[in-house]
Amino acid sequence: MTQPPSAVPDLVSRTRYNREKAARKEAEQLLEARSRELYEANRNLAAALEKEKQLVTLQYALITSINHEFRTPLTVVDGVAARIEKIADGDNRDRILDKCGQIRNSVQTLTALIESALKGFGNRREDVDMPIGVQRLTRQPMSER
Repeated sequence: MTQPPSAVPDLVSRTRYNREKAARKEAEQLLEARSRELYEANRNLAAALEKEKQLVTLQYALITSINHEFRTPLTVVDGVAARIEKIADGDNRDRILDKCGQIRNSVQTLTALIESALKGFGNRREDVDMPIGVQRLTRQPMSER
């Protein structure tokens, strides 16, 4: 039995409508799944960023503490070497001045090393700008300093 001519367009329209409806539902499901994936990835990234910020804060606190703990004795050592230079006399004066100069240079090198470590923290230490030669420091034996 054939359908009347007026029913054929209705059947085609209904079939097309059902296909579009199914395709729309599938697209919505895919969109929902992708949205969930992106939401979860965003949450994971936010958590990782927060952990990274905490780590940087702890690292900065450590470097700042190391800075203070090293600078205090280095200042004392430098001050003593400067006083020895002022009172040095006698036959060994040149040798004493040379050794005191080496001590003071080593203090400056260590201070610069600390400053360069702090420089890695960017805007927190804008006043630091002391490049140093770490390779020279590590290759030069202590006896030559």
